[in-house]
Amino acid sequence: MSDLEGGVRADIGRRSAQLERMKPLGAVVDASRGAFVVAVPRLKGELDRAEGARAALPQPKDGGGLPRWREVVLVVAFLVGVIAVSFILPSPRNGRVAVDVDAGALWVGVLAVVSLVGLVSQERTRPRSKYFGSRTRNGFRMYLFLAVLWAVALAFIVFSWDEVDVYEPWGPIAGVCLLAAAILGAIALAVYARRMDRDALASPEFVHATEPVVDPVEQWWAGVALKLSPAERGSADKSYDVVLTVLEEKRIIRPQDARRLRRKKPPVVWAGDAS
Repeated sequence: MSDLEGGVRADIGRRSAQLERMKPLGAVVDASRGAFVVAVPRLKGELDRAEGARAALPQPKDGGGLPRWREVVLVVAFLVGVIAVSFILPSPRNGRVAVDVDAGALWVGVLAVVSLVGLVSQERTRPRSKYFGSRTRNGFRMYLFLAVLWAVALAFIVFSWDEVDVYEPWGPIAGVCLLAAAILGAIALAVYARRMDRDALASPEFVHATEPVVDPVEQWWAGVALKLSPAERGSADKSYDVVLTVLEEKRIIRPQDARRLRRKKPPVVWAGDAS
């Protein structure tokens, strides 16, 4: 057994319990990085500095993003607004409607208002949303899209008014009123959102809180192969092969995974991709 193989086996042995608790592919990445340091100890100091830089990064604050439940509320509210019009608009496939205007107009209006209320309730924090935030500029577009969609539904109801029971028109009338109110509300919300996004993007605090944070350690591993001499690269590649052998022996990874990973270039795994 060579000194390199012995060092890699010892390193994995010390962290065996930790590696067994990890997902198999995560264990491959972690173990291969440890083995790399064994194979190329010259770069240990650089890695330590990168880890120090990671520890010095500011901790994420509440302003950095939305809680998942708020994202869910935004997405669900938007989908409810889209689904609302599907009750009465003709199907693109066969031209039929799910519900006629007499029975469906009220439901369209109610769902449009429910959608609008859900969106309004999240507008204060929406600029930090991953999908509809100020950086994406999708908030304004979302509200405008719903306003246009609901306007199309309203026009369809008006042009199909002959389907309404003349003796009991109050349900469709209420639906039209609710839908018209939702359209006006969506337009007002679009204007407000555009101003909010413009102000947010002009705020240094908001930009700093929401800008992506680059992990110095992951960045270091992504470019580590460029730092190696030919001899060091040979040693690092051998350490990777030893890692796969040991992890297979310890049943942390399956034989078929080991065979697949041996065809993968080691720098890709050092960079964090063992898929």
